[in-house]
Amino acid sequence: MFQAKQKIVNILKNDKAQKATLYLSLNAAVKSLSIILLPFITENVSVYGYGQLTIFSNFLLVFTTLISLGTVHTISVDYFKLPKEKFNNLFVSANSLSAIIFAILLLGVISFSGSLNNRYGFSITIAILIPVVAFCTLLSETFMVLLRNRQNDKGYATVVLSKGLLEFGLVLLLVVWLKNDWIGRVNSIAVSGIIIALLAVGYFYKNGWLRGKPEKKFIKQEIIYSFPILLTQIGFLSVSTLDKFFLEHFSGTEVTGIYGLGFVIGTLSTFVLGAVLQFLAPVIYKILSDKNGPDYASLKRFFFNYTFINIVLTALIFLLMPLGFKWFINEKYHDAINIARYITLGSFFWNISFFCMHFLYYYKLKRKLTITSLSFIITGIGINYFAIKLYGLSGAAFANIIIHILICLFTFIITRKLILGNSQ
Repeated sequence: MFQAKQKIVNILKNDKAQKATLYLSLNAAVKSLSIILLPFITENVSVYGYGQLTIFSNFLLVFTTLISLGTVHTISVDYFKLPKEKFNNLFVSANSLSAIIFAILLLGVISFSGSLNNRYGFSITIAILIPVVAFCTLLSETFMVLLRNRQNDKGYATVVLSKGLLEFGLVLLLVVWLKNDWIGRVNSIAVSGIIIALLAVGYFYKNGWLRGKPEKKFIKQEIIYSFPILLTQIGFLSVSTLDKFFLEHFSGTEVTGIYGLGFVIGTLSTFVLGAVLQFLAPVIYKILSDKNGPDYASLKRFFFNYTFINIVLTALIFLLMPLGFKWFINEKYHDAINIARYITLGSFFWNISFFCMHFLYYYKLKRKLTITSLSFIITGIGINYFAIKLYGLSGAAFANIIIHILICLFTFIITRKLILGNSQ
């Protein structure tokens, strides 16, 4: 017993462990911000308005994916590989490509602003904010990655906490006090995102990364490298965003608001375990890169411990959900509790799938990644479309479980030997 306690103490005193705990805690807090804000949002935003906010948020996810390509990952990895001058050129090349896509999308939303207004009730200002905030998100994510790469723990913590507190304060001002409904929430996202992006640009300039010159070689590499990543991201979007668009089309904005709130609550375990995976992934990758071959006993232990945490967390969410709705969620949204239960169960299977996907990323198994991504796209589009068209809100909730069970089975089958070894 004493030895076990001493091991725990030694781990807690370890500098790397402390840093990992810091990043894990901050990431979990940031990812949970949408949950923390729900009492204020549901009290002051109409169900119809929450439906519009849900559609805006999903447009934002789609645009961020298109603008980002593989930029953040490329910059993160090549920061350690390239000399200063070459890295500056890569930095400018990758971000120039994203800036071009941003400009195209910006012109697109301006051109189709009338259609967006007629379909979703988006003013031209709200429409323009979609690509603007998406581009700011890319800059912010790049900022965070470089702070971590440079081991600037204080800077990372300051930026993360500042963004969270700023967004929280703006919600209190715009949504709670000024009663701006869903528009207030959109503006809180936009203002906080733009401020952090401006800080990011200042940081990039200070470190000389903006002084590079675009190189055709880097731009070409980025385009080629981005295709499998983009396909993977489209696969994720197919199972996590299309349901809201289909539901809005077939059942209306107010129904989408109920579903959107249930979806946010139901994906709480994914927020938490996503932060856990950010901590675990480097450890897993180190095991996989061992020159003597992967230690499958350790990988199995990681997998089963992760699954156990997933089970406990899911059970805890189910247990506390009725109390959470009673105490923190305005009664006009209480119909969302059944949706949240379905989504929570779907999230359980998605969390396992996402763990398995990390092994495909590490080994860069492009063929399997492509097949997996295509299966996500086909499953997400096909099941969501017909289930929602035929059964509306309940169809969307049930489709979420079916899709994630199928995806979980598929990803586990194609990665089981990578996780458990050839003996399994």
